[in-house]
Amino acid sequence: MIDRRAFVFALGTCVVSPSVFASYPKEWTDEAETALKDYVYGLVSQPYLKELFNGTLSKASFNYYLEQNVFYLKAYARSLSLLASRFSTEDEIRFFSHHASVTIDLISYSRETYQKVNQKDMPVLAKPEKTVLDYVNFEAAHCAFSDLAVAASAMYPCFWMYWQIGMWYREMKKATENNPYSDWLAGYSDTAYDEQVKKFGSILNRLADSSSPATRKEMLAAFVSGCRFEKSFFEACYKVR
Repeated sequence: MIDRRAFVFALGTCVVSPSVFASYPKEWTDEAETALKDYVYGLVSQPYLKELFNGTLSKASFNYYLEQNVFYLKAYARSLSLLASRFSTEDEIRFFSHHASVTIDLISYSRETYQKVNQKDMPVLAKPEKTVLDYVNFEAAHCAFSDLAVAASAMYPCFWMYWQIGMWYREMKKATENNPYSDWLAGYSDTAYDEQVKKFGSILNRLADSSSPATRKEMLAAFVSGCRFEKSFFEACYKVR
């Protein structure tokens, strides 16, 4: 079993507490969060997350999520490594390289969670979900070809959306103590992850400060598109009953 701290640092693979919107000064991250405020608040009513939180989500849906998540995380780790290689400052190179490494650890954690829930090993994925395939291609293309600020913004939703899930879960944790998925959810709600997301946000704010208004708009568009992929991923998993 990998260390829980490594697990929460790897999480990035969508629900929000009101306090979230006071997390940063008035910078690009504020623009991004404000743009998604209503969208994210509405996500809490999504069946997949509601049932995951209260422990009634079908095992088939959760299994499908874990299987697809392994595929996603492999690609996400590669894209994080590519993103790291494009930075020139040591702190940013170290930050994204670290998270690429820990994302690989999270792949193992996903498999271990599957084994714990099902008492058998995770099967080899026969076919990636179209939404997941489109998402990883979206991230990889941005990391390879887009302006650095836009590329980083495209990678931020995985961090930021799961941060929102974690903060929401903290508030309702006492009501879900018998949840069979509580161990998985606990990783989202560990406060150690907060600083990692804020560090990513500070990098984006710095990039935005030195970008043109047009590039800032591209950053926002990439971030919003990525968050929509995250939502679509949950919707696709819920259809498997």
